[in-house]
Amino acid sequence: MFEKAIRSSKSGWGIKNKLKLLALAAYTSRSGSRWLTGPFIEAQYIEGQMKLKLKIPSKSNDSIEVLVRREHFESDYQSLSELVLFNCYKMPVAFQPDIIIDGGGNTGLFTILANKFYPDIPILLFEPLVSNMRIIEEHLKINGGKCVPYNGIITNSEGELPFYVRHANTSSFDPKDPYTEVLFVKSFSLQERLKEYSFNKVLIKLDIEGAEVEVIPELLSNLKSKQLFIVGELHHHKMYLQDLKKTVSAYNYKLVTFDADDVCLLFYIYRE
Repeated sequence: MFEKAIRSSKSGWGIKNKLKLLALAAYTSRSGSRWLTGPFIEAQYIEGQMKLKLKIPSKSNDSIEVLVRREHFESDYQSLSELVLFNCYKMPVAFQPDIIIDGGGNTGLFTILANKFYPDIPILLFEPLVSNMRIIEEHLKINGGKCVPYNGIITNSEGELPFYVRHANTSSFDPKDPYTEVLFVKSFSLQERLKEYSFNKVLIKLDIEGAEVEVIPELLSNLKSKQLFIVGELHHHKMYLQDLKKTVSAYNYKLVTFDADDVCLLFYIYRE
């Protein structure tokens, strides 16, 4: 995985960061080399966090600093790999939004990248886990980014919903998989949050662990007078993809899917 990331990226990460990334890849639970890289990885942590400086995909003259927490190593490394190394959402730079929505902010990496690609554009971030909100604040501070953070989730109405806690990037509203605890988190109506903003074009990123099936139709309906570009993950796509295609088509939008696996696929929803 690391070698693929290095080959597909711009040069300029620096030898120290390349060594850190190689060690991180080898340190994951799927690797058989943890015994070899463990001492190096542990030496990089300061107060439970490791910092890496990485080039931004498609922006060779800019970089961001990313924190990897010891406590949430597996999920933080996965997010780092997907968003920064492999540029999984492929930031739509040709689309120039008036406002950006980060639904399922996780550790804030999408918002940090959005700040770099779209400076001075307001960003609303929604994340239900308090531990992730803390790392989001740190990421924004060290990278000079900004957003309006909401400790909660995007839904159709204001209220509270049960949220099943697992790893930092696999918690969800679905109780089927094993979970460690149940939290009741705030739910926010996006339509209500947007009332104070003047906008026409909206970039929306959704990584909300299955809730996108309900949220996307509401977004298309409530914001039908606006021009939307939605990028995100569709979970249980074998069950829901055909219905989503019909919904998107009904609002004269186009759906493009890519990078499907057994768990989810990535998608773009946009109007040509």
